[in-house]
Amino acid sequence: RHAQCFHEFAEFLIALQSRTDVVCPDFEWADTFAFRALEALPSSEVADYPKLLTSTTSSIRTQIAAELESLGEVKHLTILSPFFDPDAKAVQQLATETKVSEVRIALPPGSEESAFPFPKTKKWPLKVSAVTLRGEADNRRLHAKWMEWKSTAGTLTLTGSVNATA
Repeated sequence: RHAQCFHEFAEFLIALQSRTDVVCPDFEWADTFAFRALEALPSSEVADYPKLLTSTTSSIRTQIAAELESLGEVKHLTILSPFFDPDAKAVQQLATETKVSEVRIALPPGSEESAFPFPKTKKWPLKVSAVTLRGEADNRRLHAKWMEWKSTAGTLTLTGSVNATA
């Protein structure tokens, strides 16, 4: 439906092959998938489409900050992640770079526990709080990663494998 997503996927596969820190004895599969993805016909899509963000050429944090520039004033950032840095430095950097004044750390349904080091944030120049997610509690370990920026012009959501760590 969104041909641009397929083109971004092809760019990722091509960029992956140029990284010296990625070891793969045979990248033929990547070439095959990149070629197939590039066959998706470009269209006159609007700017709002799901975007594939990868850290092959620049940080996710930098890309998110660029995306947020068109969304007006950011009200708050909500983060759900199973992992955080011991000093929460990555969250602080993300909040600073994306110009938020409030960070909300989501707690899994039915839990009041988080790996987030709340005491380390007391001297931060922004508000940090815990929020409880609605949903049915289960006994599974948290694996989901979700970051959501609410702004005056909309919501930007990042989901996938990006933890709230450096």
